[in-house]
Amino acid sequence: MMISGNGPWRTTPERLAEVFDNQYRPLIDKAIAAKAKIVVGSAKGTDLLVQQYLESQGYKLADSGRNYVEATSVELPRASSIQSPALNIVGKKVSMSYPLMLEGKSNLLSVNTCFDAMRGHGRVHTTRNFEPYKAWGFKEGDLAIAYDNKTNREILFRVGKQQRITNQMIADPNYQAQWAEVEKHAPEVLPKLFASKVAAGNEVWGMTYEPLGDFVNGKIYDFKDGKEIVLNASLTEIVDNRPPQVNLLLIRTGTLL
Repeated sequence: MMISGNGPWRTTPERLAEVFDNQYRPLIDKAIAAKAKIVVGSAKGTDLLVQQYLESQGYKLADSGRNYVEATSVELPRASSIQSPALNIVGKKVSMSYPLMLEGKSNLLSVNTCFDAMRGHGRVHTTRNFEPYKAWGFKEGDLAIAYDNKTNREILFRVGKQQRITNQMIADPNYQAQWAEVEKHAPEVLPKLFASKVAAGNEVWGMTYEPLGDFVNGKIYDFKDGKEIVLNASLTEIVDNRPPQVNLLLIRTGTLL
């Protein structure tokens, strides 16, 4: 499609804008909707208004060197029109149907369960008396599901690192504080629940994870605004315009990770 200014040259900017709005923009909008390539003249006046309007609508302008520019649509599809690749969800579903254990301390969160603390409230670690990878059948980087059996809700998460937790770590106040920060339990809970198990020869393991969103009918939804989340082809990055979450697999907090 080619556009070249045709109309009042010796006039006011207001009159130029009026002509553009009434005569040019309705036709240009049809071309934009079709994502058509548009050639525009380089004269002052209407041509310049057309160029500015196309840029505002996501077109990239390239000077041809021959007194016109070529405008090409580079508008990205909206998140709602992008389709996620098939999600390869691995392993068993992980139950998170447990209350936060605060040992009488004030709850600084607006939620009181492990499951809900995963939903944008900073819970990114779980502790078990078995090896997570082996018991649940996944590994670092896999996509898996956490669930709350009381409400039948699910969260899609990316599996992080697992680590054997020793009695020395359990007794370390610094480790307890780090553990509490990512578990959202009180620090005292770690030795209270697990010191005796390690002393008795049982294994205690920790595993990090990255909650990606609520998982409903095979789709991922943002915890805050409920909008659908779309992953890229390698299932490693969000490709809509949702504010990025912290990549927990890159965080280092002492010996915890």
